[in-house]
Amino acid sequence: MYMTIFAYNYFIGSPISTYGETLVLMIQNFALCLLLWKYNKKSIGYQISTTTMFAVFAGCVYITTEPFYWVLITWSITCSCLSKVPQIYTNFMLGHTGVLSIITSLMQVVGGLVRFLTVLNEVTDKLAITANGTALLLNIFILVQIVLFRRKTKQVMEENQKKKIS
Repeated sequence: MYMTIFAYNYFIGSPISTYGETLVLMIQNFALCLLLWKYNKKSIGYQISTTTMFAVFAGCVYITTEPFYWVLITWSITCSCLSKVPQIYTNFMLGHTGVLSIITSLMQVVGGLVRFLTVLNEVTDKLAITANGTALLLNIFILVQIVLFRRKTKQVMEENQKKKIS
């Protein structure tokens, strides 16, 4: 996802201040993958196939031409929704948020708000604004759920703790 955000903004000429962090996040994710491979002892075949898929995806992103730049940012919006909507739905159905942290969620909202305001201030591209706005709204929704469901979450977590002890 970070690769498509970076590529889209780079290709359309957005200021680096609106997307530069995605390069850092992409490198961090790559480093995390390497550490996971090292400590989970994944097979060489798995590592080669994963690396090959990444290289093919990166190649496709690199050769994307201007009429198709919108696909890159649309992929980002889709990934945001696919990563958050199931969590939002599950929270709603359960009536609690489980182990979700209010601090982590608050940091995601604040970071997303700063990113959204930066993009809104520096870019006129509607897709870039939509992508950042979508991510922000989804994070706000989860934060609101954490606040609204806090009593039920506390009760469920205490019950789970009692089950572990007995």
